[in-house]
Amino acid sequence: MQPEPTNSVEDVQPAAAAPKKSNLGWLVNLLVGLVVVALLAVVGWLGYRGNTLTNELTSTKAQVVELQGKYDTLKGENAALAAEVAQTRTDIEQTKSKIEDAKATQKSAQSDLTEAQNKATVVKNRIEDTSKLMDVITAIYVTKETDTDILKKVIATGDVKALELFSKFVQSPTTTTLEAFTNYLYETIAADLKK
Repeated sequence: MQPEPTNSVEDVQPAAAAPKKSNLGWLVNLLVGLVVVALLAVVGWLGYRGNTLTNELTSTKAQVVELQGKYDTLKGENAALAAEVAQTRTDIEQTKSKIEDAKATQKSAQSDLTEAQNKATVVKNRIEDTSKLMDVITAIYVTKETDTDILKKVIATGDVKALELFSKFVQSPTTTTLEAFTNYLYETIAADLKK
């Protein structure tokens, strides 16, 4: 038989103390869990935001392409309008030139008309003067009017020399004074008709 073990203080070793659960562990686990959840939320939000921005970028690219097309169309229309404006300016300059030419032609025509009117006035006056001289000859040879009536017609001519020759004829009614008077009338009429 064996001797019974004795319990000595030295022989007995205290049992290893069981680890104490600390209150801090579950707090750390909670914080780690919260951080993981927060990170997942951030990642989810970033994914959502990235998707939203990608969609916006795609939409913006489509708008840029559309606007570029419109810009190209407007640029083409602008070039066409610029060409039309240039052509219109050319047409305006040509029209201005034609107007200036027309004004010059009108001025020349006005000058020609004035000159023709002046000549017509001169011719009309000559015709009137010749007609008055013919009235005197008619009064002498055709209607055989009195000296007083003939004198009125001679005065109406305004011809001083005719009045002088007629006065000589009235003072001395001879064939010579009559011929001098009538020859002067014929020569004056002929000269007026030749002008």
